[in-house]
Amino acid sequence: AKSAEEASETERLCYRIMNHIDSNIYNMRGLESLTESFSYNYNYLSNLFKKTTGETLVSYYKRKRLETARAMLSQEKVKITDVALSLGYSSVYTFSRAYKAAYDVSPKEAKRRMQAEGVTLLMGRELGRAELAVNASVGVFDFEK
Repeated sequence: AKSAEEASETERLCYRIMNHIDSNIYNMRGLESLTESFSYNYNYLSNLFKKTTGETLVSYYKRKRLETARAMLSQEKVKITDVALSLGYSSVYTFSRAYKAAYDVSPKEAKRRMQAEGVTLLMGRELGRAELAVNASVGVFDFEK
């Protein structure tokens, strides 16, 4: 069994890895860069991350890329091609396939739905906070626009 001190050090390293991925999601072109950033062998980091968080590094990275893509698609003027390229997907097709596998809807359809819900949300603003809260639970929107 590990001591509490060792466990907390491991957890801190995993949080640092998560923060690194989250902060560099647009710059990263794979997880190999973690070895340079953290001075550990990739297999060591991968096994440590899985043991500590219950999620693989690969699944965490993929999930974060797709969550970022989803947020980007909610913005009106962003093109699907730009989302795919900015997040390092090899092609729009690869991005679309990954997005659909994760969310059961194509990026194009997701963007259309988010825009339609955004209009409903803005119209609901005058109807009061309760209506707004219901609409907001449907998705994440930028209220400052």
